[in-house]
Amino acid sequence: MTAEAYFDPNNLVDSASFKRALRSVAGAVSIVTSGSYPSRHGLTVTAACSLSIEPSTVLVCINKSAGAHDTIVKTRSFGWNLLSSCHVPLAQKFAGLDGSKGDIRFVDEEWRSLRTGAPILIGALCSFDCRVIGVHPIGTHTVFVGAVLAEQHRDELEPLVYRHGQFAVPASLDPGGTEKAT
Repeated sequence: MTAEAYFDPNNLVDSASFKRALRSVAGAVSIVTSGSYPSRHGLTVTAACSLSIEPSTVLVCINKSAGAHDTIVKTRSFGWNLLSSCHVPLAQKFAGLDGSKGDIRFVDEEWRSLRTGAPILIGALCSFDCRVIGVHPIGTHTVFVGAVLAEQHRDELEPLVYRHGQFAVPASLDPGGTEKAT
């Protein structure tokens, strides 16, 4: 049975209400990348997550109008780079807030490739180099499922999150549920 059989698209909450509710959801800030120099593309996303440990897989949700979308389709690979608290300017750049597009977004940081050739951010909290094994178009986006071929991570960094239109760093809670000083 297909996903369309499970719901009536005319019976869904309206998109404006849905977007307002989603602003309450805190999401890890990532840059999804694809391609190789001089045709690299990337964008800032919060719609990405692990899918399975065995096999090691992740998923990223990419707007079909994003420059990286067609590059992911063409190369069948992507990099999922989770940002740390020091990467706010980079997140803004890859969100297009400075008007830049394409390869020019990559000039301010160090990038390398691991296995697939997708750009991997050297200073990321963690990065996953993925081969596309599933493509699921849904509405305005495509959900790409990636098999993780390589990873790098740095445990000492603080993650960057986004909620209510603002970047933030999560606070640790002690076992009693109150904020703990760091």
